[in-house]
Amino acid sequence: MLSPYNEDVLGCRSVVYAKLGMFNESKKDAESLISIIPQKPKGHFLRAVSLENLGNYRESLSSYLKAYELDPGHPTELLLRIVGAVGCICQMSEIEEISLSDQGASFQNFESFVQLGKRLYETENYKICISVIMTALKAHYGWDEQLLYSQASIKHQHGEKDFEKTKKDMQSHNHVSNEFDSEVSHSGYGFASIYVATGNDGTEERESREDSQGSLQNGRAVMLALLVMAEAHYCLYQYSEALCVSQKCLSVALDLKDKEYEIKCYIKIANIHHRLAQYVQAVSYNGKLLGVGRDLQRSGEDKETFKKYWNNDIERTAVWNLSAAYKLMGDYKKALHHAQEYMELLKFIDQGNLTTAYSNLGELELLQGNYEKSLECHKIELQLCKKFNDRHGAAYAFGNIGTVYANMGNFRSATVNHEQHLKLAQNLNDKVSEVIAFRNFGCLYKLMGEHAKALGYFEQHLQLARLNKMEALQCKAYGLVGACYRDLHQLHHAQYYYDTCLKLAVEQNDLEEELECNLALAQISKAMRNFETSRLYFNKAIPVLEDKLLSKHGNRLIYRDPLLEKLDQCYKDLQEALIEMNLEEEALEIAEHCRSRILVSIIRHKKILANSEASSTPSQRLVTAYSAKDITSIVDLQQAALLFFSVIPTGFLLWVLSPGKGIVRCHWHKSCDHSTFTNKIKHCIEEFHGNYKESYNCDHRALPESVTGKRSESVNEKEDKKSCYYCEFFYSTKLTPLQKLHHLLLSPIEDELKIELGSGVNELVIIPDLEVNSVPFSSLQDKEGKFLHEFFNVRTLPCIRTFSQKGEMLKSNAGKQVADSLEILVQGNPDISRVELNGKVWSPKKQSGLAEEEVNIIASLLGADPVTGRQATKEHFLTMLPQTSVVHLVTYGSWPDACIALSPNTHHYGDPPSEDAFLVTVSDIAMLKLSAKLVVLNACCGCGHQYCQLKHASFHLATALLAAGVQSVMMPLWSAPQAAMLNLFYKFYTGLEKGRTVSESLKEAWTLLRSVEHMSTPDSWASFVHVGFDTTVNFMKLRHQLFDGVLDQVVKSSSPERFPLVTAETLDSKVPSVTFKVKKFQEMLTQLLLQHTSVSHVLPALRDLIQLAHQMHLLTHHPELLLKGDPTMCAQLSSHVLESPCAREFLIFLGFDFQMDGAHDKDPFVVFPHWDPDGTLTMTSQILQAVCDILKESSSGGYALAKITNTLKKNTMEKLKEFLSLSSRYPERIMKTSDFVLRSLWYNPELQQLLASFGFYEVGQSLLFNKTEGNQLMLKSTLAVVTALLDYIEKGKTRTYSSLRESVSSGGRPPKLASLSPQLTPSKQIVMETPWMSTKSDRSENELKMALAKELEGINKEFAGHVTISNYWHAQLLRAQSAPGSKLPVIGSKTQNKPSGKARTVEKAGKVKVQAGMTPSCNRRLVEEEPRLSINDTRERRSEIYRIYAQRYDDIAMHKRHKVRQLFMSQIEDRGECH
Repeated sequence: MLSPYNEDVLGCRSVVYAKLGMFNESKKDAESLISIIPQKPKGHFLRAVSLENLGNYRESLSSYLKAYELDPGHPTELLLRIVGAVGCICQMSEIEEISLSDQGASFQNFESFVQLGKRLYETENYKICISVIMTALKAHYGWDEQLLYSQASIKHQHGEKDFEKTKKDMQSHNHVSNEFDSEVSHSGYGFASIYVATGNDGTEERESREDSQGSLQNGRAVMLALLVMAEAHYCLYQYSEALCVSQKCLSVALDLKDKEYEIKCYIKIANIHHRLAQYVQAVSYNGKLLGVGRDLQRSGEDKETFKKYWNNDIERTAVWNLSAAYKLMGDYKKALHHAQEYMELLKFIDQGNLTTAYSNLGELELLQGNYEKSLECHKIELQLCKKFNDRHGAAYAFGNIGTVYANMGNFRSATVNHEQHLKLAQNLNDKVSEVIAFRNFGCLYKLMGEHAKALGYFEQHLQLARLNKMEALQCKAYGLVGACYRDLHQLHHAQYYYDTCLKLAVEQNDLEEELECNLALAQISKAMRNFETSRLYFNKAIPVLEDKLLSKHGNRLIYRDPLLEKLDQCYKDLQEALIEMNLEEEALEIAEHCRSRILVSIIRHKKILANSEASSTPSQRLVTAYSAKDITSIVDLQQAALLFFSVIPTGFLLWVLSPGKGIVRCHWHKSCDHSTFTNKIKHCIEEFHGNYKESYNCDHRALPESVTGKRSESVNEKEDKKSCYYCEFFYSTKLTPLQKLHHLLLSPIEDELKIELGSGVNELVIIPDLEVNSVPFSSLQDKEGKFLHEFFNVRTLPCIRTFSQKGEMLKSNAGKQVADSLEILVQGNPDISRVELNGKVWSPKKQSGLAEEEVNIIASLLGADPVTGRQATKEHFLTMLPQTSVVHLVTYGSWPDACIALSPNTHHYGDPPSEDAFLVTVSDIAMLKLSAKLVVLNACCGCGHQYCQLKHASFHLATALLAAGVQSVMMPLWSAPQAAMLNLFYKFYTGLEKGRTVSESLKEAWTLLRSVEHMSTPDSWASFVHVGFDTTVNFMKLRHQLFDGVLDQVVKSSSPERFPLVTAETLDSKVPSVTFKVKKFQEMLTQLLLQHTSVSHVLPALRDLIQLAHQMHLLTHHPELLLKGDPTMCAQLSSHVLESPCAREFLIFLGFDFQMDGAHDKDPFVVFPHWDPDGTLTMTSQILQAVCDILKESSSGGYALAKITNTLKKNTMEKLKEFLSLSSRYPERIMKTSDFVLRSLWYNPELQQLLASFGFYEVGQSLLFNKTEGNQLMLKSTLAVVTALLDYIEKGKTRTYSSLRESVSSGGRPPKLASLSPQLTPSKQIVMETPWMSTKSDRSENELKMALAKELEGINKEFAGHVTISNYWHAQLLRAQSAPGSKLPVIGSKTQNKPSGKARTVEKAGKVKVQAGMTPSCNRRLVEEEPRLSINDTRERRSEIYRIYAQRYDDIAMHKRHKVRQLFMSQIEDRGECH
């Protein structure tokens, strides 16, 4: 009996059944055969034949594909069957089937599969298309699903860590070796890169599939297959799979350097990222697309060669997509920039699409609040529609105009325009436009507060969208209806519509709408008291917002952004839900997470700039929140009670934390329905300043945008006050405003404060929030009228993390000897005549007399020199701040923008100066390392009665100062009267001088000021708050330091300079180190670059002079050239050059000397340096040439270079050199700003400005380079500057390593000079205790003595040569200046070289000017005639030449002594090590 599981029997019976027409039975036997031998093609083939005859072409095709994959021996026969099945599915013609079937070579078979897949895609058979192409890739190249989709599947199922692990496994599987490039370029290997990429080792079975010709053609077929496959996944909403396939295609295109498919891949990947709401990546790939495409345009190739895949339409689309992505990211400024770029591209190519461009431009202006500009753009849009007779576009234009009017509050005009929109749309039967018109009407009535009418229009909007199957609009319509029901407090209806919207958003993969639905459902659930559900929705939405915030800003400082405000509001709502669930500790964790965001951003920013192990990818969370246990442990280490405030929508939360007790209490203040917590704070502060609405003698030191940009809301709520007892009490006149604030904020925890006070805790730390920032806690009064500072020393901190930050700084300095800064800086009353602020020109009226008075009085009080007016620059402040211990600053500023304004830098770029020249921001302070004990920041505040300014009080600047190392910061909440403020400062600084702490001194000053009759009111003395930690200031030590500095200056000016005492210290100062010379060179070059805008002729003149001197030095090393020419050892330099700042000092630093030309004081002789022992002249010649090239190309580039030259360190120069070298060698390379080398460069603001001036620009996370000829020249010139500096540093190190030390180091154990016993005297002189040959020594020491003798002989010979050259130099110098009628080059003059003395003749006859006072009988002299030198003058000039010669001879001798000293110093060091 035959076994039913015999594969031969099953196969034969299936064939027989098929021949008999019994296809169902044939199919069953084929399936049984497959279950027995699934890896053999026979069963799959038989099943496919049966299904094909049954008319099931889709299943039949699937089995044919499996058979083709398993059977490499019959590709042609199986291909014919596959073509037939696809033809039936796609209804292809017979001719088309024949053309696809008539293929020969294996790679042509693969192309047939690609064409089949393409046809299936065109007929919307996306899943079959993917199967066909996947089979071809498996059969021909060994690619499987795991390889193609591993990133999508693993990342989705297992998360980031497993994804990274699998990625590494893939890289090890991908056998990428050095043979890769050669295989790709060699035509005999076929498409070898595919084998390398997949790890296929080229077995015979696979090789039978492949032909060895047409590698490029086959590669293009693979890329086409991958793109078609990606498109199919995209149409199936399988975006992750589409992304992986597109990236694989991109990698192949990059390997083959195929620009066509590279561009197509960028387009596809950008679109996928955009659809996934990954806008940073979308921006990055669109930027790469523009970079590659525009490089093609600049390459000089014929446009017809790349017209199909790069043209004006694709360029415009990429720019449009960039604008759209930036808009969705919330970066409206960049979105507006690219929208304007798009419009410029349209103007000369396609004016018909200008309507769309103006529509987009108007929308972006509207989002930024520029209503007038938005209205203007939409009116132009309407005019263009009428011009081109575009009625559909005109309908949209009317709707856009109506939307702008609605946002401006002009509801009547908005209604008229929306009616025009709806009427036109209905007349044109434009359903999409009609749907949008109903939506616009709904939004209009919602703005008007008529939510019922708005609901009616939104429901019509939803109904039309559903009828016309507009899925995207339908999803958003559900959300709009839900929002209306929520405004009408019909929460169940709102919940239903938002749930429906959420489901549709998930189906359509609309991440933006999904986010909005999660947020809305979270707030609705909270309102319905479903707090656990609300928490779940918030936990879904908040990570998305965090990721969006990080994607938008990367690792930059974030302290003001609409997205950040939205995120903070989510955290506030989440805190309220947690409190309702009695989860007080979790609510505290969330509150601290929000409050410490600024500090963590600053810390991370500093770590990035310091090349620490900071995050390089924006996927890492911005803030690692403290747990409640961490918070408690931090508080336990303090000696102060802590009050943590958090303002939430329904009131505020207050946690009381105590050392050793943890959270003592959590108080929740719930506002009543009649008055919000914000209004109560506002009312108290306005009442507090209500008696001083007349302008008293004080300064208004807030920047204009901080006040004028925000409108003060005057609300009169008194009609509703009597409806609530608490409100009647709060708005009564029985209590003072400070007592009301005490009752509101501190009375609920009064018992806890008394317990803390009774336990000996007299320190109280306040962590305020939002409106609570404006409360002067120290001056709050209880019912008895006693102030809070009478019981506690009150301080303010931005967050709890500040405690641990201070501990980390102390720990990092524990093993180091950190010297205290001993300077006092008193700066203020800047001279800001006309600057650019917030895109507008700001011109303060005049300098403040009150600020000038304050600066002078405080400087006199502290014993420091005041810095005011034009000297009070940003540059001076940032330079002095790290060196100071006490800072008192009086200037303009802004709390919301976290910046202060000082005088523009002396050398600034632009007119008027830009914000970089005068605004000190959080980023500027974050880059500093400070050790100041106290910073008094008397800035940023407006007059006391202007609540519009008071409510914006923030601690961002104070946070930055604390993070940089400052211990205490004092800042005002309002401008107090001048007399009271100066009296307060006097008493405060007096207390510090007596040794009291900052808190104690401020407390004592308040107490003393309250006793003065006309200053006793709190508005006169309570404006300043103490932020940070308590500390003392040793003013006695500071004053001693100041007096010592003055004494040193006096001694230095009166000390003898003619015969100085030569010691080891003076010897070392005569021969400066390489480090000192580099630092000095950087300082002087910075000054020359900064002043270039005002004296542009100086640097080119210095370059010509130094290059001429360098050429003369080269001649001395090649004596044979001296016979051929007459070398010049000096030149004449224009007085205009020497009179410019720093030019003379720069030349003296390089070794030049000066001598007057005859009796004239102008254009003196410049004597070239006679030698260049350390290569300084060579370095300077190279750098000045590169700098002049940069300045010639771009003055802004030179200014940016000047800003970083003085601060460049060696490690930064090395990274900059590496980056510039790569960019110069491979300008088409696209780097990521998160790369290790680039990260610390790009996140440095000054280096970023330098790179941006050379044509680098950031798009998403990619750094692109605008490869114009000028930009490439500036890049190479900057590279030359950095390379010259680094070479000079390295050569300086090698010069100090003598040949003797090299021989010693190579011989193992170093020998000793035991018989000579060299010693180092207290004056650091080297002496030998015994004569050179007086004592017998062993062989090793004799060898050492011989080596030393040879070294000394070499030194003597070397410096004898230098003396010879100096003598020759001196002789040439005498000859050059003594020859009658000699002509020397005059460098830096506007005219050509002029002959001197008798050689000067009058070139043109006619009238000439003569010297006045001469009678006709006298010999008249021309005005330009040089007077003759007297004998004494001649002797003095000749003595000057000999003085220069003697000075240079001494210089040679000094270098020789230094070198000999260094030689024997090494022996003393070796001796010390041996002992």
